[in-house]
Amino acid sequence: MMVRNGKPFSFDKSEINPNRKKASVKSTVMDVVIFLLVSAGYILQSIYYALFGKPKKDLYGELAMVTGGGGGLGRLLAMRLTKLGAKVIVWDINQD
Repeated sequence: MMVRNGKPFSFDKSEINPNRKKASVKSTVMDVVIFLLVSAGYILQSIYYALFGKPKKDLYGELAMVTGGGGGLGRLLAMRLTKLGAKVIVWDINQD
């Protein structure tokens, strides 16, 4: 058994803290209503994205850094980002 403040400590909830405020019915109902509204919003947003897809981000003028852009997938990604109008910084071990 653990001891805290000179008294034996247990996880038994029979001892009630008199300083603890009880939640009112009004605040509990408001919390549930807010939870349901926010959840409904996220569900509707997910349905919309599933049907119509997420809006594409315009990369024109954005700055992008590609690591390993000397060859392979990094090089391909750098070229595609350039075609989309992004300013590309290519970082690679090889200088070629």
